[in-house]
Amino acid sequence: MRTIAILGSLVLAGAAARAEEPRRWTLSAEAGRSRLHDDAVETWAVALRVQRSIGAAGVLRLQLGAVASGYGALDAGLEVHPWPRARVSPFLGAGGGYMSEEDEFEGGFLRATVGMEAKLSSRAVLRLAVQAGTHDGQAGPHVATVGLGFRF
Repeated sequence: MRTIAILGSLVLAGAAARAEEPRRWTLSAEAGRSRLHDDAVETWAVALRVQRSIGAAGVLRLQLGAVASGYGALDAGLEVHPWPRARVSPFLGAGGGYMSEEDEFEGGFLRATVGMEAKLSSRAVLRLAVQAGTHDGQAGPHVATVGLGFRF
């Protein structure tokens, strides 16, 4: 009987440990404000991003995204989440991609991102992010968003 109790405890402990493992994928929808150039007027911005954790610790994440505002952009990057299992965790990111302004510029851009992620549940996260970018020798696009992510 004691052996059955020990085996049962180990099975339950293993199930609980698997339940605490970080989910590898995050899909987030974000909305906020954007400024294409330093001298431009701020406007709305929406973004859709998908992320995949790299490695067992979940500290690094590959990120692919699309942004729509007074311009359109597709980008890829890497984010560093120093405390991926914490309830609230900062992150830093860098990346680049392709953007298209209305009748002005089409081409590559670079960006740096800083933000905070708060776990609302095992599957839901709240993301706050600020992005500073550069393109065609100019500052921008700059984007500040809040979003809701679904982890799976």
